[in-house]
Formats: sequence, C-alpha cells, structure tokens
Amino acid sequence: RQSAREENFAFQANGVTFIGLNVVGSTSIDNQAERMQQNFDWVQQKMAETSETMEVVVIVGHAYPFTSGTKGQYLGTPLMNLLRDTYPNLPVMYIYGDGHNFCVRYPD
Repeated sequence: RQSAREENFAFQANGVTFIGLNVVGSTSIDNQAERMQQNFDWVQQKMAETSETMEVVVIVGHAYPFTSGTKGQYLGTPLMNLLRDTYPNLPVMYIYGDGHNFCVRYPD
C-alpha cells in the first residue's frame, strides 16, 4: 500500500506487476491534481522496484486518465511518457470501467 494514499496497492505474481490506483470519474472529491500526482508517483515507484522481474504491467483505476484535463496532466501524459521513454517494449494494460467502451492506446 502507498503511504500517501492507502487505497493504492501493488503486487507482483509470475512476472506480472499489478498496480491499483484511485482514479475516479468525479473531480469534486479532493485535490485531484495531488491525487493524480500521487498515483503517477506510485506507478513509477512500483515499476522501478519490480523492473528486474516484471514482464507485463496491469494498471487498474476506475476512470480514464488520458484526458486533456487534470487527470491527463498529472497521470495520463506522464504515464505515457514513462512507458515510451523507460519501458518501450513492455506490455502494459490499463483497465478502467468508467467509460463503458473498449479502446486501445499506444504511447506516442
């Protein structure tokens, strides 16, 4: 569990790093920018800690983080940059249910 945000979790099993984030659809709960930054910090930390043994990463959050707003600024864009620059060949799946649509994105 992340000390700054105890609802965030991570574990690894059989080469798969699982990371759970508090990414909600509503912006009225708390300081969204701070929460998104903490979420990104958690992803970055857990990927670095498991980089020697991770073969795949699965990230779970309720809402879509790749927006032009606060979620994108503090989580979505930094996440895509991290994947492109540091882990370019690593398979990563982000699972969310807020939009009720299937989509596939790749780091630019």
